Amino acid sequence: MDERQSPTIVLNGRTFDTAAEVLRNPAGSDIPLRPQSFAVLKYLTLNADRIVTKDELMGAVWPDVAVTENSLVQCIHEIRRALGDEGQSILKTVARRGYRLVVSDTNTQTGTERTATTSLNAQSSPRRTWNHPALFATVLLIASAFGVYFWLTHLDQTSVDIASIAVLPFKYESDDTQQRYLAAGFTEDVITDLTRFRDLEVIAQNSTKMYSDEPHDIKKIGRDLNVRYVLEGSIRRQGTQLRVTAQLVDASSAARVWAERWDRPVADIFAIQTELSRELAGKIGGFTGTVLAADKAAAMRKRPGNLTSYDLYLTGIEAKNREDEASVREAINLFKRSIEIDPHFARAWTMLGSAYAISTQWATDMEETHRLYEEAVTRAVELDPLDAEAHAALGFALARHSHPERAKAEFDEALRLNPNSADVLTRYSYWAASLGLPEKGADMAKQAFRLNPAAPPSALRFMRGAFISADRYQEALTVHNRLPREKYIYPDYIDGAIILAMMDRNAEAKALVAEGTKKYPDLTIESWTGTSDWGEADRSKAVGQMRKAGFPACASATAVEREHIVFRLPECVQADTTAP
Repeated sequence: MDERQSPTIVLNGRTFDTAAEVLRNPAGSDIPLRPQSFAVLKYLTLNADRIVTKDELMGAVWPDVAVTENSLVQCIHEIRRALGDEGQSILKTVARRGYRLVVSDTNTQTGTERTATTSLNAQSSPRRTWNHPALFATVLLIASAFGVYFWLTHLDQTSVDIASIAVLPFKYESDDTQQRYLAAGFTEDVITDLTRFRDLEVIAQNSTKMYSDEPHDIKKIGRDLNVRYVLEGSIRRQGTQLRVTAQLVDASSAARVWAERWDRPVADIFAIQTELSRELAGKIGGFTGTVLAADKAAAMRKRPGNLTSYDLYLTGIEAKNREDEASVREAINLFKRSIEIDPHFARAWTMLGSAYAISTQWATDMEETHRLYEEAVTRAVELDPLDAEAHAALGFALARHSHPERAKAEFDEALRLNPNSADVLTRYSYWAASLGLPEKGADMAKQAFRLNPAAPPSALRFMRGAFISADRYQEALTVHNRLPREKYIYPDYIDGAIILAMMDRNAEAKALVAEGTKKYPDLTIESWTGTSDWGEADRSKAVGQMRKAGFPACASATAVEREHIVFRLPECVQADTTAP
């Protein structure tokens, strides 16, 4: 459709002014849409009744921004909600091709008229004034100005579904001008690695090059590029040493959110460039990264009635990471509310599954909780097959249900999609030993711990387990010591005592066993190793470690029945048969 033919169009009773970029409901009130969603709707309107590919849409709306397809999907969902088109009769998805906005058949309130209600070529007298070129130009100019005003005044009131970041060119601070390519290459690598995170919208490098000169105004950059965060840094080479600094800044306040420095020898400069860019991306992106932490803090400050699907998701993560029973139940409810608002929000489904996984330690119906967990993360992968964290969560669920080959395939896909994610590395590391990869698991745990040393207790437990499986007890102890003592649950007493015993710190091990068995009277070797979800080699190793630590061997008859203990120790079976 040519824009000159229809400055306004009616879609399912909603009037869209393409010049002013205003969408109104049948009562005449404005329907809020983010600027990106307005741009998508306008492009589809101008290209109505034909299939518009996703690449074409993303190129038109985000010409200079490296965004994921999820950004477009979120805009499509928002437009459909605004149009009341849940049945997708107006904005149709064409499988594996793109989208088609139907205006030629059934898009008016009655469902029988064409939606273009104002035609510039109409011949009836009430519309003839539109044929005067000067008058039309004047009105169009006023409408365009109003559109800019509307966009500016509503910008702070709209919700953003995904965090946005601009990476400024890293400065090269050295007299050796021939090495300036290092800074440009490092900037490019950081941008590439950050785009792997599905919860970040990253501005393309060609849009940030203009900000390479000093000084620059962070707030202005945020407004110019419409981003929440700005990352800036520098590279300095002095002899055989390389120093990289980086800081993340909140664009709205110019306040520093996070900063870090790396000092490395310049032995293999390009390998260092790759390593540091990945480490930087890992610290910023993902469920436990700096950007999401800052977004969570902002969401917590909002009034409950103003929370969007994204805010509920962020608040749910905050509750989940507290990892007590009440908080995890709160997190499940928050994720469910987020999904009710936007059923296609894949990240909320992933986090819902993770919350269910943590809740198994209190669940009265373990099988039902496991089912809900796997169902949620499977849905996340269906909604966003390019989301590494969703694949890792599904891999974890499959591993728990003894599907090692399928679990490994999901973990490998997650690592391929994002090798920088501490969340992916953490989940994979825990199960690597059962997949025959104990050393690889320990290496992944080491990388995850470097990226996320302030990880929540559940993640620390996964890393600790990976180190124990590879017999790397000193590293396991370092991770274990990060757990707050008040957060200890029964696996912490088991793993902690095993680590100490295997390091021949026997008195400390026995003291921890005594503390654990006092808190959990049914904590025995059989109760921990006797269930059916162990591999035989792992079970045998765990039994030997727990014997050395000094745990009691035999489970009570009540515990055998309650915990479904099917693998008994010889001395316990003999004791049962000789009991009067």
